[in-house]
Amino acid sequence: MDFIYGEYLISDNKELLDIHAVKGFLSRSYWANTRSDEIIEKSIHSSTCFGIYKGEIQVGFARIVTDDATMYWLCDVFIHEEYRGEDLVRN
Repeated sequence: MDFIYGEYLISDNKELLDIHAVKGFLSRSYWANTRSDEIIEKSIHSSTCFGIYKGEIQVGFARIVTDDATMYWLCDVFIHEEYRGEDLVRN
């Protein structure tokens, strides 16, 4: 499923994910900086993931763990530092 938000593409297509960018950001985060590359890749494979893209550049990411029926857990949400303040994440 793809959405256009201004000049950004929001997509759940895992083939578009820049895994290197996701790993890089998570390695700098306070909540995931000790995760191995293998664990990050497995978590992506086992979750519903959304990337936010400006052209060819991935600027955001979110991962959803769900039972596909009654609950979900939104996690590993980030917007690259250079793109914060663009109203890409709302409360």
